[in-house]
Amino acid sequence: EANTERLVVKNTSMRHVEGGWPKDVDFTEPTDVNRFRKKAEKDEDYKSAVKALGPIIERCMKQNTTIDIYEDYFEGDDSDHSGEPP
Repeated sequence: EANTERLVVKNTSMRHVEGGWPKDVDFTEPTDVNRFRKKAEKDEDYKSAVKALGPIIERCMKQNTTIDIYEDYFEGDDSDHSGEPP
């Protein structure tokens, strides 16, 4: 018999609708959102961050498209392997 400490687990959740906007931007107003985005896109730090993310995103995209799991790679091969041992 093993004596282990009990672990009390509590499930919690969070509902995320919209967030991360400055207090002076009302995210429900498209004009406020567009004004903020235009201002942010002109910022040099934003531009350099997007440029730095480019190669990382490209590498991730290439990894995700390296193999098509739905492609029929052995087209025309109608071998029945059901009777063979593994």
